[in-house]
Amino acid sequence: MDSKFKTIALWAGLGAGVTVSSILLYLLLKQEEEYEVKRQKVETTKHTVVRVTVPKAVVGGVIGRQGANIKQIQEKTNTKINFDSPGNGEECDRFAVIRGTPCGVREAEELLNACIEEQSNVITETVFVPSRACGRIIGRNGESIRQMCRMSSAKILVDRSGDDRDPNSLKCITITGTKDQIRTAVIMIDEKLAGEEAFQQKMALSSAGRASLYRGRPLAIRPNVSSSKESKETPYQQEELVATSQDGFIEVFISTLESPSSFWVQLVGTQSTALDMLVTDMTNFYGQEANRDSHPVTSPSVGDVLASRFV
Repeated sequence: MDSKFKTIALWAGLGAGVTVSSILLYLLLKQEEEYEVKRQKVETTKHTVVRVTVPKAVVGGVIGRQGANIKQIQEKTNTKINFDSPGNGEECDRFAVIRGTPCGVREAEELLNACIEEQSNVITETVFVPSRACGRIIGRNGESIRQMCRMSSAKILVDRSGDDRDPNSLKCITITGTKDQIRTAVIMIDEKLAGEEAFQQKMALSSAGRASLYRGRPLAIRPNVSSSKESKETPYQQEELVATSQDGFIEVFISTLESPSSFWVQLVGTQSTALDMLVTDMTNFYGQEANRDSHPVTSPSVGDVLASRFV
């Protein structure tokens, strides 16, 4: 009996010991887990705040259009940047407050200082262009000038004042940015001016060429050395064609071909459509026999425009 009682007591003691040990182990692990959670919270919520002075003259350039520069720095460094005023009015410098992890704040501060240094080198230059070229520079609804601003990262403003009715008047264009940005913007403006100049030359040549066509003489002809006396007294005038594009070529129609070295051409221009419509109307009109009979050619002369049937 005593032996059985001792055995039961031994097992009860072992069970109680195991239970107490389990409870102690659970409490110990729970305390360690709570400590780890608290430590992680402290590490994740630890932020660094840095204030960077931004000169008033470059605040706009540092922020960028619609905050583009600041947004880019924030996304790259995973920080938050706000601007505070020192409280002495708009004439004083601004403070950029950077919040984030120590590593992110350090990187954001370096990028912000680099942006300040770059914007400190911003200058403003002015160029003058013919008023007739402003339309090509600005573009439809300002699309062209906005594209130049995006590509050059410079600010381009066209003066709206002055007499727009005078095509020879000059307009002032103000360009603000770094030297490289201004150089890029000027190159793009020069390209627009070259395109406008080529267009004006093409229009002038087209008008001159079309007028010559209406007068009944070709733009170019090789003199016929064996022509009659009458043709020598009234020789054809030869007109020089000037290239209107940067590649040195000019677009023409071949009107008549006598030989590979002698042919007649007409310029391609805005009035080419009018000539095509004239040819179509004359073809439709003289294609009817009644109209040909009612308009007989009795005494043609040099310079008359005549219609004949192809046989």
